[in-house]
Order: sequence, then structure tokens, then C-alpha cells
Amino acid sequence: TKDPLIIHSSFLTSFVKHPMEKQCIYGRDYARKIAEISSWNDMIIYYVCHLGKIPKDMTSQQAMLNLIENMNILKRDLGSITAGYNFKLCLENDVGSKGKPKTNCAHGLLIFKENFADDYEWLSLCFDTEHAYASGFSNKYWRRFLNHTSVIHFNPIPQHIEKGKHLDRHGAFLLKDSKNINVLKKVYEIGSKKKLPMILENESLELIVANMKYIKKHF
Repeated sequence: TKDPLIIHSSFLTSFVKHPMEKQCIYGRDYARKIAEISSWNDMIIYYVCHLGKIPKDMTSQQAMLNLIENMNILKRDLGSITAGYNFKLCLENDVGSKGKPKTNCAHGLLIFKENFADDYEWLSLCFDTEHAYASGFSNKYWRRFLNHTSVIHFNPIPQHIEKGKHLDRHGAFLLKDSKNINVLKKVYEIGSKKKLPMILENESLELIVANMKYIKKHF
């Protein structure tokens, strides 16, 4: 089996706004082009995307309806491109909005995947460990999420992050200083058994090297 090439979207994309918003058009266009590249070159490409920031005046229910509509348009646009299953769009669990927890879409995203998996065979999930903690995932819930995951963002949980407070911070921190290190070890164990690619998201090469050394020694 070939190793997948993993591409992470920019913050310009969105799938939770109205489908005619520029950020959603960009998101769908990028996904289609990457799927075409995987088809032309017989490559396995996982395209990881954030759901996008939800406007203040939008409910999580409306955001999910927009997500479904965007996925339906993308399904139509992809057509037969994904017939070889070399392409996956991996939607990442969001951290939610600080001070506005009702805008967390991770649960709706999971329900969508569990109920419509056969209709969107190219759609998968990306599990971010810091986002899961900050958004208030229970251990039982993240195990359920991992059942539908193709990529893990293996990020440390800084000590100042409170569970369920919806704060996204992980780029400048070391795994050795992380909260819930035993939970991270369990995620690593599950990911390894499932042979899921795991990505470190750090702000410098030095931090990435330090975290890789820590994983090799302690996980």
C-alpha cells in the first residue's frame, strides 16, 4: 500500500458558510483539483480541511446544513474522479468558538459521517487531539470519532488549556509538557494499530524534532 500524501488547506476555505460564499467556492475548487491530481498521477492524497469559522449570527444547526449542501455540490463536481478511491477529504474536528460553545460542529460532523458514509466514500475525518480536549470531548467520544478518522493531528495539550473552553493553542508547545499524556499515548496506540498517518503541527522544525524524539522514547 502506498503512503498517502497529506495536504492541509489554508484558512481561506470553509464548508460551513453558504455555498456561494467565496471561502466555500475556494474549498470545493481546491478539493476537486487535488482529487484530479490524485487521479492523474495514481497518488493517494488526503486533503485535510478545517470546517471554517462560523459567523456570529449563525447557529451550529445552520452550519451543518451548509456543510451538507457544500458536500452535495462537491459530490456532483467530483463525478467519477474519485472512482479509484485515491482521494479523501478529511474534515477536522473543530475546537469551537471561545465564549460560544454552541458553534462547535464536531458532533454534527461525526453524525453526518456515521449516517452517510456510503454516499460520500471520499469523505473522512481528521482527529486533532488538542481540539478534542479544548472542545470538551469525552474519552468515549473521541474513540467513536477515531473509528472514522484517516489522519491524526497529534498535538500537545498545553497546561493552560481548560477542557471545554474552546481555545486553540498547540503550535509552540512540547509533548513532554502536555496535559493528559496517557490519553495521548492511547490515541497513538490506536492510530498505530489502524496504521493512520499522524502529523505534528508545530511552529518550528526544532519543536517537531524534539516531539518526534519524545514519541520515539516514551510512546
